[in-house]
Amino acid sequence: MSAATLAQYQKFSEIVAQLQRQARWRIPASKWPLAPIQQALSAITFESYLNQQGCTDVHLRWYLDYCCRDDYGAGLATVSAWAGIHYLPAAMALQCRAWKPRRPRAC
Repeated sequence: MSAATLAQYQKFSEIVAQLQRQARWRIPASKWPLAPIQQALSAITFESYLNQQGCTDVHLRWYLDYCCRDDYGAGLATVSAWAGIHYLPAAMALQCRAWKPRRPRAC
């Protein structure tokens, strides 16, 4: 992986961490109201949000597009930024709960 690609992955990781501090990302999402930042993210595509944030690396985009297509059946140009972002922290939270008995320090 090139240094530029790694920098983009790190930047995106920081963006997700910042959003996690601003709002709770839960599954199932339908049980809780969306925070204002989540409402704003639901109004734009994930592709537009990534452009706004300067996340343009082809490898990062491919991975995020793959995640969206795998989970939602649609790519970055169709999925909302809320859905694209929600996939990551919510999936990580589920993984942490599933692995907690074996790996308590991971989460």
